[in-house]
Amino acid sequence: EEYEKSVKADLKAEKEETAKEAVMQALWSELVDKSEVIKYPEEELNAIQAAMKDSLVEQIESTGSTLEDYLESQKTDEKTIDKQIKDYAEGRVFNEMIIYTIARAENLEVTDKEYNDYIDNMLESSGIDEKTFEDTYGVTIDDYCEREGLRPALLYNKVMEKVFEYGKAK
Repeated sequence: EEYEKSVKADLKAEKEETAKEAVMQALWSELVDKSEVIKYPEEELNAIQAAMKDSLVEQIESTGSTLEDYLESQKTDEKTIDKQIKDYAEGRVFNEMIIYTIARAENLEVTDKEYNDYIDNMLESSGIDEKTFEDTYGVTIDDYCEREGLRPALLYNKVMEKVFEYGKAK
């Protein structure tokens, strides 16, 4: 009987979390749809594009292949890949601009402690330390998290909690 109660409570919590996530996604989609970029910050856009291209080339070369071989195997060209990277980078920057605008208005931030604690927990749950991560992936954990946009992702979570609060208040 105690086990059944525990399972029911877990299922209820999971169902509530799933419903909350669906509402948050709908609210985010509405925010994105109602937002407009007047001008992208070129420096940030270029940095993301360069990092993505470098990462792609590193991944390809880690398999012993070349970019040219990859392009041929994918039946595409570098111009098409660059366009895909640019489109992705613009979407990422657009989302980050929305996140930072809301965060500024709501006085939200990710502290260095929160950021570092998250990285520590991520490493711990993976069962590796920073040195092993670097040896395995060929990049420091800090560089990896920077390239993957961890800080904006953590800020996004805080922003979405605030957006959810406002959404519930409607």
